[in-house]
Amino acid sequence: MDVISKVQIKGSTESVKKVSKLFNKDLSDDTEFMVSSAYKEYEMTQEWLSENVGSDYIICTYFNVSDDEINIDLESESYTPQYLFDELIKVIHKIDEDVTLSVTYIDDDICIGALYYDKHGKETMEEYDYEDVDYVYDLLEMCKNA
Repeated sequence: MDVISKVQIKGSTESVKKVSKLFNKDLSDDTEFMVSSAYKEYEMTQEWLSENVGSDYIICTYFNVSDDEINIDLESESYTPQYLFDELIKVIHKIDEDVTLSVTYIDDDICIGALYYDKHGKETMEEYDYEDVDYVYDLLEMCKNA
């Protein structure tokens, strides 16, 4: 069961430029590409990834840096890699606490959710019974305004 996650990191031009350097574009393995952005020390074992990332693997299907945001599309197994995002925002906030990270995700049409991180903490919303996939954007807005 795959989970599709759309990640957006927003901040000032200077901050986004610094944050983009966390991602080692020389790594050919997508899971390590994402994991190395948040963890200085890590293991590429199934057990470690499950416990510290929240998913056994990550496939990065899109990565783009613009002036004030980074957009990343991910596919992962069973769950969105929430533990990874929890760690990544800690690293990002060492660069600039005003940078935000938002994630919307859907897992094989069973559950949709949103995560929103800012300097005040994290908000999460999940919905299991929904009629419209666009509802995930409503969840993100609810997280931002919580």
